[in-house]
Formats: sequence, structure tokens, C-alpha cells
Amino acid sequence: MVVTANGTPNLSATQSFNVVVNPLAYSGISSVTATGGLLGFTGSGPAGPDYAVQGSSNLVDRSTLFITNSPPIPFSWSTNAGSASVPQFYRVKAGPPLP
Repeated sequence: MVVTANGTPNLSATQSFNVVVNPLAYSGISSVTATGGLLGFTGSGPAGPDYAVQGSSNLVDRSTLFITNSPPIPFSWSTNAGSASVPQFYRVKAGPPLP
């Protein structure tokens, strides 16, 4: 990268740098349990990004139910699914940006 000023005298500076972009690995859901009206699962993925658990009753409109803050992976999440009168769909989203 070269930066130049058009003043008197003309000044410039050069700085080299490397940018490394790691591919984002997909997050996963495992150890799904449904006991006594509680639904739970374990989320996994690469350490570093935040993760959001989102819920939806129609697969279009989603609400964020839980956000981690760069936790040690894996993380566990559960909800009282026994009181839901309509089916719920859940997903884990990696970020940022979140939600």
C-alpha cells in the first residue's frame, strides 16, 4: 500500500502487509434431547466466532433466542418446548454479524 500527500514537499509512505482469510467452517448440532418438555442440543463449530441460536415457527421469520460470546466450543442450549402450541424450528448461526 502506498500513501501520497500532495503538499509541498510531496510525501509518501509504503507499507506492506498480508491478509489471511480463513474459511468459515459450518456449525453443527449434536446430542439432541427431548425429555420432560425440554428440548436441548449441543452446538459445535470453530472457536472464535459468536454463535446465535435462532427459532422460527414458519422457517421465514426468525427470532434470536441465545447469543454466545466467543465461547469455548462446544456450547449447550435448551428450551421449554412443551409449552409451544405450534412447531418450532431451530438453527445455529455463526457470526459476526449477529443476530
